[in-house]
Amino acid sequence: MRFGLIQLDIAWEDKPRNYARASELAAAAARQGCDCVVLPEMFATGFSMNEAATSEEPGGATTRFLCELARAHGLTVIGTLVERAGGAPRNSCLIVDPNGAILERYAKAHPFAYAQEDRHYPAGPGPIQVSIGGLSLAPFICYDLRFPELFRPVAAAGAEVLAVVANWPAARIEHWTALLKARAIECQAFALGVNRCGRGGGLDYPGGSIAIDPLGAVIWEGDDRETVGVVDLDPALVARVRRELPFLPDMRPALYSELYRRLADR
Repeated sequence: MRFGLIQLDIAWEDKPRNYARASELAAAAARQGCDCVVLPEMFATGFSMNEAATSEEPGGATTRFLCELARAHGLTVIGTLVERAGGAPRNSCLIVDPNGAILERYAKAHPFAYAQEDRHYPAGPGPIQVSIGGLSLAPFICYDLRFPELFRPVAAAGAEVLAVVANWPAARIEHWTALLKARAIECQAFALGVNRCGRGGGLDYPGGSIAIDPLGAVIWEGDDRETVGVVDLDPALVARVRRELPFLPDMRPALYSELYRRLADR
């Protein structure tokens, strides 16, 4: 399956401008034969805590844009927005099929408390998996990347692609690359990291979007400019790595659940 990683210079809180640029880059990905495109975290606004500028009801403007984009190019589209589902605004990832139907929603499990995101957008219930084009994909959002306990269970349950969308700043970009490689290796899965570039909200964002194979090898890596990274992901490679290096079956969820319980009780 061919993925287009859309590294976007997000215009701060300017949805029409970001829709237009995302459309151009998605069209470029479609011309290169992509089956799925992945957009950075909060691609329509930037990582803003201004709920008046970001928050939408289900079926709002950004959701409609993602569905129309998918239909226009026959793509699966993965994009995030702040969505009021059940009353609370959450930093949510939508996976939209080529017919424009929403396949699944994922709400960020770990809001970035360091920037007080948790005061604006509450945490979601946890990881999900979705089947697209014969691949099992698990989406994650930015700060989730620092929590490996989110990733291993979905890999043990069969996830072959870990898609992490982000607004990851320049100050910690080395962490971004190192953690994505670690998640790919320990989960024996493809890891796709899609970051923004440019400047927004007073921070510099260096891009550095990346695709990593199940053995930790870099397939593609972006620089600090807007671009579309095109990568082909073959589930047969995941199957071979997991067969030849059978580490995942050694993960014992009951053991880790007991460990976490004991630590919490201390």
